[in-house]
Amino acid sequence: MGYEGKNIGDKDKNTAYKDKNTGDEDKHTADKDKNTIYADKNIIYEDKNTGTDGKNTGDEAYNFGRD
Repeated sequence: MGYEGKNIGDKDKNTAYKDKNTGDEDKHTADKDKNTIYADKNIIYEDKNTGTDGKNTGDEAYNFGRD
């Protein structure tokens, strides 16, 4: 009888570990969301670079006018 009670306790311990693993999965989902934010940040930098190209084109036109 005593051993049966111990086995029931072990099963409850295993359930606790399963809950911990579920928490880890949630953490991974948060990391994926963070990566999505970085991808958006990169798009903003690309737009900024496009603006810089436009400025260079304006400088070339200005230099052409001076010649």
